[in-house]
Amino acid sequence: SVISVGSTADLPEVAIECFAEKLECSGNDQLSEALKALSPQLREAVVLRYYDEKTIDEIATILQVPPGTVKSRLHNARTALNTLLSGKEP
Repeated sequence: SVISVGSTADLPEVAIECFAEKLECSGNDQLSEALKALSPQLREAVVLRYYDEKTIDEIATILQVPPGTVKSRLHNARTALNTLLSGKEP
């Protein structure tokens, strides 16, 4: 089955929590493979945000990039995950 990760726009907190829950609880090989397919920068942002539950500002500090870069990476990661998990071509 395909796990939808929702909209790729800046997600409201409820959707972010839902996304994090899916990442943590799925045990889904398809999701694990999709995460591995992300570039290291995108995967790092996803892990920090959804697994480690860091804020945008905390991630920016950790990665030493502006908050806007973090938001962009998360947006791009959600877009890529949606594509990978839906089986659609980009």
